[in-house]
Amino acid sequence: MTRLTLLLLVFMVLLPGSVAADGQDPSTDVTGLLVAIEDGNEQTREDAIRLLGQIWPMRPVIVEAIAARLYDQSDLVYDAAVQALAGMGARAAPALGDLLRTLDHYPRPTRGAVLALGSAGQGSRRAVPHLARILEGDRALAPEAAEALGRIGPLAGDAVPALLRSLRRLGPNPEQRPERRERARVLAALAHIGAPGIALLRSALNDPSAAVRSGAVHALARMEASPPALESDFAALLDDPSPLVRTEVAEAMSILWEYFSGRASPTRIIVEDVGNLPLQR
Repeated sequence: MTRLTLLLLVFMVLLPGSVAADGQDPSTDVTGLLVAIEDGNEQTREDAIRLLGQIWPMRPVIVEAIAARLYDQSDLVYDAAVQALAGMGARAAPALGDLLRTLDHYPRPTRGAVLALGSAGQGSRRAVPHLARILEGDRALAPEAAEALGRIGPLAGDAVPALLRSLRRLGPNPEQRPERRERARVLAALAHIGAPGIALLRSALNDPSAAVRSGAVHALARMEASPPALESDFAALLDDPSPLVRTEVAEAMSILWEYFSGRASPTRIIVEDVGNLPLQR
């Protein structure tokens, strides 16, 4: 067992869970791990990254050191680095450029790397085009790409067309669990993106695909600030030929009636009538 490995074991025993730096000499918290992160032993580097990622408050020197491990030849160490960055939130923003560059060298990014792209706060806007390509080009990672776009929120407005195309591809009622999970995350992402996507989503209410129309209704009704004009948009779909769309409209009208006070009573009647329609696939 090397001295650095022993050092890591001591850290893990004495400081389980979160590694608190408050009230201690900063050098005793970080210096040994920053040395260990460059050790020749793969397991030592991985352990050091995981421990550094738990230190609070996070320090720029730690983010920089973990970002450097994105270029590590070990897949194990790389995975540990992206997982650590994914858990840092906006504090990982300085490492986003390194993460994007290293993804170009991997034939297929990991799930942790995809989620990390959506965790860096406002800096994540740079990752939106990359995430949109993953969403449409990698079926296995599409759910994670949609989730990452949802984490980015309003800054991911440019990805709304890709999200709508994903709804069209998935169809109105996917039978396989992975596709159902992807559709749910796409809908959540559209709702979290919010205002930047409203114009496209309102246009999508007239899309030829029932999957897109129903998805647009679902997302618009669940945005943090839904415009009151949506009520008339949804009312125009009361006679939609798709039972799925009509059911989404019923639920959307219920949401609007509940969260906007002073709605006229005909809205409630419409909701009740549409809610009684049979759900047929």
